[in-house]
Amino acid sequence: MRVKLQLLSSLATLAALGGLASGSTSATTTSPPIRTRLHANFAAPPLVLEIAEGIATYNSSAFFPYILKLASNRDIFEKPDADAYAQVLQWIEQDSLLEPFALSLLKLELSAHTYAPAVIAQYQLYDATVVPDIKDARGEKSFDGSCQLWVQYKDKQACTVAALGELLNVEKFYGTTYIEEAKVEPKRLAFDHVYQAGSSTPDKIVALYADPRADNFVELHDHIKTLAENAEVTYIMRYRPWENARQSSPRALGLSGYGIELALKSTEYKVIDDRDLDYSGENKKKGGSKLAVQGGSSDGDEIVLFEDEAEPAVKGLSEKLMSALGFQATQMILAAPDKLSTLRQLAQDLPRYAHLLSGVSINETLSDEIEAFRQLSVRDTLLINGLKLANEELDPFQLLDHIRREDSIISSLESVGLSQKQAVELLGADTSSGESEDAEAPAFDMRDTSEDKKTIAWLNNLAKDNRYAAWPSDIRNLLRIYTPGQIQRLRQNIVQVIFALDLSSAESWSLIFEEITANIEHGLPMQFGVVPLIDYSASSGNSEPNQMAKFYQYLRRSFKKREANSFLQGAITAYGQSAGKERSFVESTKRLYDIYAKSHKTRYGSAALAWDQVMDLEASWLVTRWEDTVKYCSRLDLSPASSPEGLVFVNGVAISLADSYRNKLFNTFQMQTWELAQALRRQDLAPEDDIQDYVYGQPGIMRSRSSIIYPSDETPLRFLSLRAKSVQKWADAQLHYLAFGSDGKADEAGELAKGAVSLWVVGDFAYPSTRRLAVDSLGAAREDKRVRVALVHVPHLPATESEFRAGGEEDQAGPEGYSIDAPQVLYQLLASAANKDSPADVAEFVRSYLANPDSAQDSQAESKLAALAEPNGDLIDDAELAFTANQEAIAAAGVSFADAQAAYLVVNGRVLPAITPDTPFTKDSVSSLVAYELSERIEGVHRTLAKVMSGDEAKAAPSLIMKASAILGYGKSSAKAGGIFQQSGGSGRISLDGAVGSKQSTLVKVGDPEAARIRVQAILDPLSENAQKWAPILQTLTSLPGVSLELWLNPSVGMTELPVKRFYRYLWPSELEFDSSGNVRAPEVVFNGIPADPLLTLGMDVPSAWLVTAVESIHDLDNIRLSSLRDPEAGISATYKLANILVEGHLVDTSSRAPPRGLEVRLGTSSDMAMTDTIVMANLGYLQLKANPGVWKFSIRPGRSADIYKIDNISEDRWNYNAAKRANADSEDLGPILVTSFTGTTIFPLVSKRAGHEKEELLQDPGSGNAKSPGSASSGGSKGGLWGKLKSAIGNSAASSGEDRPHFDVFAVASGHLYERLMSIMITSVLKNTKSHVKFWLIENFLSPSFKAFVPHMAEEYGFDYEFVTYKWPHWLNHETEKQRTIWGYKILFLDVLFPLNLDRVIFVDADQIVRADLQELADMDLQGAPYGYVPFCDDRKEIEGYRFWKQGWWKDHLRDKPYHISALYVVDLKRFRQLAAGDRLRGQYQTLSQDSNSLANLDQDLPNNMQHIVPIFSLPQEWLWCETWCSDAGLKKAKTIDLCNNPMTKEPKLERARRLLPEWEVYDRQVANFTRSLAMRGKHEGANIADAEAVNIDQPAAPQKKEHDEL
Repeated sequence: MRVKLQLLSSLATLAALGGLASGSTSATTTSPPIRTRLHANFAAPPLVLEIAEGIATYNSSAFFPYILKLASNRDIFEKPDADAYAQVLQWIEQDSLLEPFALSLLKLELSAHTYAPAVIAQYQLYDATVVPDIKDARGEKSFDGSCQLWVQYKDKQACTVAALGELLNVEKFYGTTYIEEAKVEPKRLAFDHVYQAGSSTPDKIVALYADPRADNFVELHDHIKTLAENAEVTYIMRYRPWENARQSSPRALGLSGYGIELALKSTEYKVIDDRDLDYSGENKKKGGSKLAVQGGSSDGDEIVLFEDEAEPAVKGLSEKLMSALGFQATQMILAAPDKLSTLRQLAQDLPRYAHLLSGVSINETLSDEIEAFRQLSVRDTLLINGLKLANEELDPFQLLDHIRREDSIISSLESVGLSQKQAVELLGADTSSGESEDAEAPAFDMRDTSEDKKTIAWLNNLAKDNRYAAWPSDIRNLLRIYTPGQIQRLRQNIVQVIFALDLSSAESWSLIFEEITANIEHGLPMQFGVVPLIDYSASSGNSEPNQMAKFYQYLRRSFKKREANSFLQGAITAYGQSAGKERSFVESTKRLYDIYAKSHKTRYGSAALAWDQVMDLEASWLVTRWEDTVKYCSRLDLSPASSPEGLVFVNGVAISLADSYRNKLFNTFQMQTWELAQALRRQDLAPEDDIQDYVYGQPGIMRSRSSIIYPSDETPLRFLSLRAKSVQKWADAQLHYLAFGSDGKADEAGELAKGAVSLWVVGDFAYPSTRRLAVDSLGAAREDKRVRVALVHVPHLPATESEFRAGGEEDQAGPEGYSIDAPQVLYQLLASAANKDSPADVAEFVRSYLANPDSAQDSQAESKLAALAEPNGDLIDDAELAFTANQEAIAAAGVSFADAQAAYLVVNGRVLPAITPDTPFTKDSVSSLVAYELSERIEGVHRTLAKVMSGDEAKAAPSLIMKASAILGYGKSSAKAGGIFQQSGGSGRISLDGAVGSKQSTLVKVGDPEAARIRVQAILDPLSENAQKWAPILQTLTSLPGVSLELWLNPSVGMTELPVKRFYRYLWPSELEFDSSGNVRAPEVVFNGIPADPLLTLGMDVPSAWLVTAVESIHDLDNIRLSSLRDPEAGISATYKLANILVEGHLVDTSSRAPPRGLEVRLGTSSDMAMTDTIVMANLGYLQLKANPGVWKFSIRPGRSADIYKIDNISEDRWNYNAAKRANADSEDLGPILVTSFTGTTIFPLVSKRAGHEKEELLQDPGSGNAKSPGSASSGGSKGGLWGKLKSAIGNSAASSGEDRPHFDVFAVASGHLYERLMSIMITSVLKNTKSHVKFWLIENFLSPSFKAFVPHMAEEYGFDYEFVTYKWPHWLNHETEKQRTIWGYKILFLDVLFPLNLDRVIFVDADQIVRADLQELADMDLQGAPYGYVPFCDDRKEIEGYRFWKQGWWKDHLRDKPYHISALYVVDLKRFRQLAAGDRLRGQYQTLSQDSNSLANLDQDLPNNMQHIVPIFSLPQEWLWCETWCSDAGLKKAKTIDLCNNPMTKEPKLERARRLLPEWEVYDRQVANFTRSLAMRGKHEGANIADAEAVNIDQPAAPQKKEHDEL
């Protein structure tokens, strides 16, 4: 379906579309069209391979059959796209390769070319990595580039079946001893197509690089397939580029999935006085606007909305008329036959329709109903099957990915017996909150049960300390708390706040002495305590955390509180001043204490123990206290390993210090006091009761804690994949559950079924640690009848157990208690359990046997069970088959074993981290796990299943609950976190049904929600920018079968200005379109019917990962006035290119959990490691790297960054701290970064400092030896560096050869032909006044295609260097909506990341300036330690005094006699700028101030001036910038630069002012104009004459400026 954004041009056409009312449409036919296209910077891959990737995404097993179909029908590659598309769809349906809904979804995905990047990524891997690596490893001659298809085995190439056989046979017969070690070899990648021949994955990997149309494809494929089926190799197929296609003209890949806006420039639309209007100000006037929406269009064609529209126009409205537009729009949409089309058109062209819409008579009844709906206070919201999507997720690629994931979950639920309706209800009602922000945190019993109660170091005591003497002590004062949030100060320890900290860290002590102490001094009504994190599993050892814990216990008891605190504060200070001389805080503290102990007595008058004596516990009380501490910490799993970031417990509620814990701490405190007040009201708590006994005695309080139970960055949620039918079949047939309850059915009251918690113990039961875990799990099941236990033996022996037994051998290498017979006996016992009438007896016997295998035969159990406790030789083979099945199923479900003694607990599909013999996990831990999972997931699933199922269906409750919980959990955990603010899998699901209730008057409904597979619900303001984008997206989504929409319109009221000041189109066709030749037609956006008079600017609304640039247009896209076009029929056309798909990330230090300020990183391939690089921001550790589809290597940039830091881990789903701990310090192979979709990639790297560099900082003082002198950026340096190879053309030989010439760098920004014309004049003036070599850095984001094509010619002619630079505005940073303010933002917000890191200094010069001096002087100027220098505003033109806002009010008080500077010219010391983290500070302040629309009116000036007390500004001499608006005429003669500032009094156009003031301006202008014309005559630059032709017209404003930018 082609999207036609065109107006209907005749009454006949209108009638044909369903009786649309006749009306004048003559204006729409004369409005010039505006056309835009966007194409990728890579050629379109074969459509049939895009389809192959789509098929593999939905059904991986269908990939190879489909590829073979292509190979057997090679002529399909020669057919027109339309014919090939039809043929392939027929194959898919005939061979049932995809389910019907998946096929419909695939068609929609193909319309956006969703899978093209996956094909291109394989091409890039082939060209940039595979071939260069083999050539590098084996030599150029070893690689035969003529092979159409070939196989890689290790670092060798085989082009035929015989050659491959030879490679494999050599190794088979000679082994690896005599074979040269391979330098490279293929490794499995996430996008690889692996031939599944069974569960085994042999280590030998062969990769076939081929195109299905290649000769001998089938022969080579069949041979490798046979090898894979015989478990000899793992077979991977990857595409390689087809050489014939390279030699022909490749087809550009036209893209969709983006929006185009035509924004009204700020001068054009105003709220005007009623006296200026040409129509009545009444809303309900008789004979208002005549509606013409009796019909509609489903294909995106425009419909006539108003009969009386004479011609498209933008007209002003009074506030009175503006206020009701939302009601009128809603009423009009609800009355239309095609509501969605009407919504789309009305919202997208609101500036055109607003004055007509204001004449619609309001239905009072509907108005009242809308107002009632508005009371819900729910703003624009969109849900898919109950899951709320953020606005930035609403592009086709993320939406389709989300819908695909929903479909996968529903299909999995259907595979376990649910109907589609039941599956959708279960999915939509899944309220599990494990990842939700407001999920209730677990609470633990924090009471100190030691005899002396000294395990917790209490820092204050509200009941005893004098500072609280005036506070009331009666707990009944809590009854004065009427709402959560109120604070009542009581002389009672009603809320205990216990910090669990690693005391070997200086940061922990800073937290104690600064933050906690400050809270105490400020009178916060909490009792604060500290408990150390210790290595309790090695309590006899003296690790650094253990040393400091012992030392602190000794210090607290042996010295007075003031003395102890004074010593510790001194230790912090001494460590901070040691400047890296001491390796650690403990080492520094020990050295200081050795001195202190010699000169100080204890509070008891005795000599202080030496450090080593304290460590050896040479005091009986120390022994006791340490034992108590070990016992307490082991019970609560308080160790640096389990909680490296530390924890805080608020009345037992655990909060991680890695989170924004301060807000959570205070909120938990408020809730605790509120709950205690409620307990008093209920009389559950009496005034005389012990508060701590009451708090810690509540139901749900855990007596022990295991960190691996509770999700965190260290222990992220992980679930089994039960999607494969083979896994489900294994679970149903092979697993034998042990239970102590009854039949496992839910009772009539609907209580949770016995056995509904399915707990698997997975591991090698020959090891005693696995058997102990099973015993504890069965012990928990005996106490909780809701639990059933499956014991899954997965052997780890190198040979089969039967071989060992046949030889009569025991494994001598095994640990104590290792039993080779235990798995066999376990198999016999479990097999009997399936047929046993009394399963509790079997469960008890198994528990006894596993606890002590040697005594099982002597037990009092019935003789049949006791007889099974001896291995039965007749069952060995059966057991081996069962164990192999276990291995295969567990591997297929996603569990792999790195340690033979590791075991896994799986509870209803959730997989805990590996439990090793050293992991503290007891029966109480198992019970805690069960309780946590019940509250977080299982009970919610059970409740919903009980609702959606009835009768006999519910009898399979335990099995169904287990499978449903696993499927839902896996579905959530498989969704990657899209950014730092998104958790994997998103938050819990909600439904709008309850919120909306009976308020259905504004409902727009498409499809049947009861029958839908994907249920979309939304609340939307019809006159909003969201509506402009959402309406076409919702139209496309509802074209899918099985998708329903419920859209409630919720208009804004009381508006005082037009809510939408742009025309908008969104391009997302519902299916591929083909031209008359059968080729895929490139989609385009066409604007018709746009009013001709307003001044418009064209902007792109693209997915956040896209970097897009204009590449073709002769028109000024920043200043479009259709009435000024020379050829209205041709209109305006523009072509954009997707230049890059971004790799973004958030990088932190593994130890500090903070971004390493100033770290330099890069992205490349093995043959070019530095194709792009950047600096890591301190703001969220954000990094941005320009990439494209392919396989990339991420690394730290060589130099100081790589000297100090190494990469520990790179994850695409939050930070993987566990993997970072296991990282090899010297490992360079951290896995590639894959860019295989249009959504880009977000990575979460973890880095740590190298040994010996722990105290070094990246950013050195500028005075150190590594800092260059000011202005030392050499010509060579500026040409290379951070952004990789120069994209610019180098100037003539005279300009580029002088390495000894002085050099400086200038950056500038311009948008629109007028400012580009002015910028070319500015460049000429800079060059005219210097003998230095100059390089210009031009921000590419806003430049026109004409000017970008012109710059290389100008550089060659005038002898300068240039480079286009760009940076995507980060998605997390507040966005500006006006283009001009966005440009201002680029002038100041990204200085640290916009330029190469080896560029030391850069000068900004405004495009409309004339330079009369040598800027080398500015480049060499001493800024006296400031990161940048600006010129203060002139103060000597008195008639403008009233406009100097900085001399009055807030600005006057804030500046405190500092000058307010102009942003038209400034010099930046980039090294100092980065050393001060100025960019991070500026962005942080911007993020805060930009929340207020009234702040930062002049963004690029206000921000640095506002921050100059923190980021200092060096004031440049006044003569460096003169502008007539602010400076007296006397200053012009000595001015070094002259800026054409706007004059708020005269509003004189810039060109007129330039000609009047500056005689040299016209000389420069003619010079540049003559040069552009000469280029045009030579055909080198066809748009060279545009600047002085159309830009002049744009300089004539149609209306007075609303707001002046003071710099202009």
